[in-house]
Amino acid sequence: MQCVILAAGHGKRLRPYTEVTPKHLLEIDGRPLLEHTLMHLPDEIDQVILVVGWLGEKIRERFGDAFLGRPIVYVEQTERLGTGHALTLCRELVHDKFVVMMGDNIYDEKDIKKCLKRDLCILVREVPNPQDFGVTEINEDGSMKNVVEKPHNSNSNLVNTALYVLDKRFFDYSLAKIASGEYGLPQTMAKMAKDHKIQIETTSFWLPVDTQEDLCRAREFFQI
Repeated sequence: MQCVILAAGHGKRLRPYTEVTPKHLLEIDGRPLLEHTLMHLPDEIDQVILVVGWLGEKIRERFGDAFLGRPIVYVEQTERLGTGHALTLCRELVHDKFVVMMGDNIYDEKDIKKCLKRDLCILVREVPNPQDFGVTEINEDGSMKNVVEKPHNSNSNLVNTALYVLDKRFFDYSLAKIASGEYGLPQTMAKMAKDHKIQIETTSFWLPVDTQEDLCRAREFFQI
């Protein structure tokens, strides 16, 4: 199975660290952030498709054509048009079923394996402050209904961890444009969810690194 990892972002909220270093190479416990992501991939993953952008050549230099025996194929996102657009750049490279995750998030291997057992899936986490995240709304049968960014009022406390199991049916849907003007992957999945059941899996461990506070928190976590 293939894993698409999105690692093209500028990391603006991590400046000045990211002015000369892509955020995916910022070190946590002596390893680049992206290396933690790659290390937690389960054995089922036999190829990585890495979407790079800002300072992408440094990521290529660091990881080369393979890591831990898995070949890496690089795709360049030259325009910052969002996660939905980034995935469409991989359309001709993915086979059928594949997993997508963010290169600046650390996941647990057990959770990835759980998701891979599903045909279509989104990984979520229960949090006390869903208004700070993208909230996953669910249908009565427990499947995905919608994703709403930072809602003021929501009946759901399940937030999107940006890990998805998809197949090529995703590309049958026009990309959903979000408030920033970019094209959102989970918002496009919400279109797909009207026709296909997208299962929910819940994680107890998820470490996103989007801000300087997140970076400090991640470094403290690995020092425990």
